[in-house]
Amino acid sequence: ATAHCFDYPETYDDIADAIPDGGTFVELGVLHGRSLAYMAEALQLRGKRCRLYGIDLFRDSNPMEAVWRDLLAIDPGIRLIQSDSAEAATMFPPGSVDGVFVDACHSIAAVTADVTAWLPRLTLSGIMAGHDYMRSGCVRRALRLLEIPLRLQGDCWIRA
Repeated sequence: ATAHCFDYPETYDDIADAIPDGGTFVELGVLHGRSLAYMAEALQLRGKRCRLYGIDLFRDSNPMEAVWRDLLAIDPGIRLIQSDSAEAATMFPPGSVDGVFVDACHSIAAVTADVTAWLPRLTLSGIMAGHDYMRSGCVRRALRLLEIPLRLQGDCWIRA
């Protein structure tokens, strides 16, 4: 398996600009927590106090405890939820999330389930984006099947 690194700060900066102070950001697929840590710092730099959630199954190479310890030092308010990413959407009321980043399982079925589960959770101005558009044919196929209008930024997709 290839180790994916956090290579999309520009996309996270754009999301941090768009999320209102007091808003909610959810990251699906946390891995080692680098991107979530970046988002926490990006929001802090903008003077925004937001609720951040990281949702992951936390298996194998990224135990939740290790990720949580590292993130706590940056923002003690970050919440990690050990769950299937699509199932976790039920924990959030419709229209309650200002930004969601989809980067969990990359199968067609999983991406479809994540997008379908999280779209109703977004506020009217909420942002949905994700990673590995160029790297994963399954991500591209799932978004085409769902007919999600999008724009690209590097290897990230952003719902238009």
